[in-house]
Amino acid sequence: MNVPKKHRELADDLLDSIKAQFPSVHFLSMNTSPESENDIWIHVSVPDEETFMTVCDVASVIEADALISTGYKLTLMPHLEETIIA
Repeated sequence: MNVPKKHRELADDLLDSIKAQFPSVHFLSMNTSPESENDIWIHVSVPDEETFMTVCDVASVIEADALISTGYKLTLMPHLEETIIA
């Protein structure tokens, strides 16, 4: 997938912030939303439901800040490890 450089930088910043607070979170993939090429979905694995909810809360603040300051939309998409099929 061809992700614009600025989107990639913002996604990397989001991932770095999340991983700093939640080392158990692992990057899975990145793709554009089916609805808009201007929305990048960042898929990560989380170990449990408690981490899932906390990661969503933290990511939403970072995503909103990125959207307001740059106009780029990022969406962190956490997936429970137990539901990921290899």
